[in-house]
Amino acid sequence: MIEWLKNPAKDSLQYNKSLKTIIANNKQFFCKKHRKTTKMTK
Repeated sequence: MIEWLKNPAKDSLQYNKSLKTIIANNKQFFCKKHRKTTKMTK
């Protein structure tokens, strides 16, 4: 029971970290995309 209580905390930490990295990657991707579109419009 104690182990089961410990694990969700670890999982949530890992989940939050992965979520942050995914968001960061998405931001970089959109920035690159945006730069390309601005170059095309110019």
